[in-house]
Amino acid sequence: MRKAWQAEWQAITNRLAGTARYSRLGWLLCLALLPGVAVGCVFIAMLYVNGRTQAEQEALLAARSMSQVFDAEVATRMARIEALAASPALAADDLEAFRRHAVAVTPGNAPVVLADARGQQLLNTSVPQGTHLPRSAAAEALAQVAATGKSAVSGLFVGAASGKPHVAMLWPVSRPGKEPLVLIQGVPVEQLDAKFAHLRPGSGWVAALLDQNGKTIARSMSPDRFRGQRTVPDMLAALALHDEGMQATTTLDGVPVFAAFSRSRETGWTVLVGVHRQAMLARVFGSLAWAGGLVAAALLAGAGLAWRLHRGALHALHGLIDAGWRSERGEQGVRVAVSGPRELAQLASQFNRMQHAREQAQHALQLAASVFGATSEGILIVSAQMRIIEVNRAFLEMSGYSREELLGSSPRILQSGRQDAAFYAHMWSCLNEKGNWEGQIWDRRRDGSLFAAYLSISRVNGPDGALLHYVSLFTDITEQRLHQEEVELLAYRDPLTHLPNRRLMQDRLRQAMAGVARNGAMLAVCSLDLDGFKAVNDQCGHDAGDEVLVAVATRLQQVVRANDTVARLGGDEFVLLLVDLPRRLDAQDIARRTLELIAMPIPLASGRSASVSASIGIAYFPMDAADPAELLRLSDSAMYQAKRRGRNCFVLHGAELA
Repeated sequence: MRKAWQAEWQAITNRLAGTARYSRLGWLLCLALLPGVAVGCVFIAMLYVNGRTQAEQEALLAARSMSQVFDAEVATRMARIEALAASPALAADDLEAFRRHAVAVTPGNAPVVLADARGQQLLNTSVPQGTHLPRSAAAEALAQVAATGKSAVSGLFVGAASGKPHVAMLWPVSRPGKEPLVLIQGVPVEQLDAKFAHLRPGSGWVAALLDQNGKTIARSMSPDRFRGQRTVPDMLAALALHDEGMQATTTLDGVPVFAAFSRSRETGWTVLVGVHRQAMLARVFGSLAWAGGLVAAALLAGAGLAWRLHRGALHALHGLIDAGWRSERGEQGVRVAVSGPRELAQLASQFNRMQHAREQAQHALQLAASVFGATSEGILIVSAQMRIIEVNRAFLEMSGYSREELLGSSPRILQSGRQDAAFYAHMWSCLNEKGNWEGQIWDRRRDGSLFAAYLSISRVNGPDGALLHYVSLFTDITEQRLHQEEVELLAYRDPLTHLPNRRLMQDRLRQAMAGVARNGAMLAVCSLDLDGFKAVNDQCGHDAGDEVLVAVATRLQQVVRANDTVARLGGDEFVLLLVDLPRRLDAQDIARRTLELIAMPIPLASGRSASVSASIGIAYFPMDAADPAELLRLSDSAMYQAKRRGRNCFVLHGAELA
């Protein structure tokens, strides 16, 4: 009887102990879900931060791009008024001829104004000739030009003659022995409003252009309503501290935005690009809803698994083991410590295996997010072994390659050959030392054509600091670079003959004189003026005169050596810069061949031919002068002596006719 009671008590005790153990197992399974909840919360927070950062970077990139567009526009107009400032009619005080020339070469309805240092307008192409002209309204910029003798870009002002809002480019006109003048080209602000038509970032965006004082010059939405108003105070405070950045603010019409701003060092103007907070948050929360649903689904699946395993443990030990085997065939869970009874140890091992698979899926998700998070830019991911492992659609369109052609290839497939070894050495030095590099680069498309890109490369390391891969972001700036090269051509080349202009020639002369001072050789400056060119213009027309100038430029380039320079100073005046001369007679030999070649008849498109000759003056460095300006003056003086001696000859400075 006693043995039977003890056996029954033992059975009850074992049953109670087993029930308590399985209840603890249920609590352990519930606790095992907590890391999944924490990981899900962290993942959602990371998506929010990354989504907002991506939107801000897109806005900042748009602000930089538009700032470059306005800089290029200003540079083009500056080159135009610089050329106007060198007009012979202006030098001769022939304002009527200068007015006709300014109207002819200035596109659109942009007014050209000539004012004295006090701001009094002397000429204004926007009003009929003879109209009374007031003082210029661009007083602040005009005073700056008069004080410094340098060009300037104005802020927003209302034209004194037109009564319309303008901005202006100002260029000093120096006149030896006369009062200096200022040449002003006004820009109607409606033309700047149109520049924002190129910015198409999507709905919920607004852009504006501010002058140096924070006043609105142009705007993508309702420009006439807000033109001339200063931007909001918190935006002004941010502009006072930084040239570029982000600011949470409101627009002038009270719309909350996240605003990116970028100030131009060239003009002092600032481009604002704002994205409505509501649009940004809707975009971010859309991603969060997707991520939250995914995390919730994973947690619900884990909770269902835990509840199922818990019920199996409460019913029988074999049910728990069977559930572990089922999860080994594909169930999901979280890692737990492998300890305790054998059943819990088996379950813990299964959870750990499932967590490993989940980490792999999460890694793939993070990789996809890093590649396709910013679809407006071309993205290229390169492995630590320098093989392309992922690209996005924007990069495929930019490069012309297919996905299959790029994956597994070396990024060297894109090299254009325009960057030298020193460029890539500097890039890799920055990547290895700082972890990132950014700058402009030329790459080659699949069809062989080149494209310019603003490239940002970041090094991505693992938790142990080892390199995982490189992420490269490409922004196509081909049009901006081509426009920049066109502006540089206008600034340093003669538009008719494409020869170096006065500015480029003077720069090369200074460099050549420095080289001569080092190597002990000599150089010669030959000032050349055409004889009989005016008769060609008068008898055959200006088009024929242009043909003669182009033909003379071609013949001069045939005479000189590869390292010499032929420049056109304007009109029918040319300069030959002859460097590394072993002896003085070499320059005279070139001058003789030049006279012979120019004197040959020049066929014209009309079927006629024109004949001109040349007068040449020669001065040597270092024998005649040690200063570039003095050397040019002496050669010019010798050229006029050649004209007085009958033309079609050359004269050395300080010598008789050769």
